[in-house]
Amino acid sequence: MSIPRFDSHCDTLMRSDSLRNGAGHINLERLAEFSPSVQVFAIFKYPGTDTPENYALTRDKFYAMIEENGDIVSFCRSAEDIRKAGQEGKVAAMLSVEGSAMLDCSIEGLRSAYEDGVRLVNLTWNASNKLAGSCAEMEKGLSEEGREFVRECGRLGVGVDLSHSSDATFWDTMECCVKPPLCSHSNARAVWDHRRNMTDEMIKAMIAKKGVIGLNFCPTFLGEGPGLTEVLAQIEHFMALGAEDCFCLGGDLDGIRAMPCGWRGVEDMEALYNTLLRRNYSEALLEKIFFGNLMGYVERAL
Repeated sequence: MSIPRFDSHCDTLMRSDSLRNGAGHINLERLAEFSPSVQVFAIFKYPGTDTPENYALTRDKFYAMIEENGDIVSFCRSAEDIRKAGQEGKVAAMLSVEGSAMLDCSIEGLRSAYEDGVRLVNLTWNASNKLAGSCAEMEKGLSEEGREFVRECGRLGVGVDLSHSSDATFWDTMECCVKPPLCSHSNARAVWDHRRNMTDEMIKAMIAKKGVIGLNFCPTFLGEGPGLTEVLAQIEHFMALGAEDCFCLGGDLDGIRAMPCGWRGVEDMEALYNTLLRRNYSEALLEKIFFGNLMGYVERAL
């Protein structure tokens, strides 16, 4: 398969089976069918267990999985690392943290995570914290500590991930960020009205800021009885808003209970690619959506 793929969010590290050939939405053997192939793996724990201690345990689990499968995957911290992995025919694996509570919502925790190789951090999950408001509290924005955290992300080269954040947090971050943020797994609210999706105004602001937005395959964020039609509706809405240079994949695979109707996992990205070709999307545009836009973000923001 010569189709490229770079996806900004999965929750595969929550699973207990093999990273190489496990039965979830993603495994390394299936990822290796794409070329080049890059996946951002999120460290995530539910509220109450989202502690620095559990962050460290999951980080070490990730390290062990990478070492165990070094013949097929490479841990990447930069665009240069990604290019090298591709030249070696390996899957490029990046690391993110979904919820700053696991970093103790602190600058020290952020700096330590950067040294660990983390390159994307969600300010919140679905619960607000001392840095920022989540999508459960739409009017709560960044605290002063949150603004300092965002600025430090820019200094270090860590992408500020606004998926799960409140609308107020989004706009506060757009005002104070040094480098462009991203929404790693969020859809368009105009297509399906859900608090986790983005308004057209947010999408246009992200385009202007040269951030990226990852298409989420969670049925809850796509629509009723979601299948290919609902996925295509999201893609076409983003394209109509002029997002061809900032739209990417952010499937949320292994973090969602089900895929869109008839889909099994990461392998179905090939069928989506071919469907878009048949709908007169050019190969150049699909290269941007499936790989180039997110790679460009890594190059300019991390």
